[in-house]
Amino acid sequence: MAGNVVLRSLVSRPEIKAAVIWAGAVFNYEDWRELGLNDGSYRPSGVLSNRQEQRRLLFTTHGEFSTESEFWQQVVATNYLTDLKGAIQLHHAVNDSVVSVDYSRGLATLLEQAGVDHEFHEYRSGGHNLTGSSFSQAMFRTIEFFKKWL
Repeated sequence: MAGNVVLRSLVSRPEIKAAVIWAGAVFNYEDWRELGLNDGSYRPSGVLSNRQEQRRLLFTTHGEFSTESEFWQQVVATNYLTDLKGAIQLHHAVNDSVVSVDYSRGLATLLEQAGVDHEFHEYRSGGHNLTGSSFSQAMFRTIEFFKKWL
C-alpha cells in the first residue's frame, strides 16, 4: 500500500516538494470496496498478528467504513488534497492485474479538481511493476519530474 503512504505523507508534510507513485492503490474507502486488490502473493499468517488485531479493534470501535462517519472521513488522505503543497506524478499500466488503473485515474481526477500540480501517465502494457519499455519510459519521466520539482 505504498501509494497511500506516499499520499498521506504529502498531505501531512507540506515541505515535501514532489512525489511519484507507480501503480498505486491510492483510494478512499468507497474505491477500495469497488475496486479491491488482486494480490495473490499475500499470505496472512494463521496467527492473529498485532496489525490484524489493531484492524479488528478499529472496526469494533468505529464500525465499517461509511461516508457518513466523521471518523472515517478524517482517515481518508484524498479528503486533504487541498492541503497538498508538493507536485505529484502518477504512472500506471492499463494491464495491471494487481491494482486497477482506475485508482490512478480517480486520483488524477481528484488532483485536478483540487488544483494540485500533477502528471498522470498511463501505459498500455507493463503490468503492476511497469516492466519492459513502460519501465524505461516511466523511469525517464520520473527523473525529469524530480529534476523539475526538486
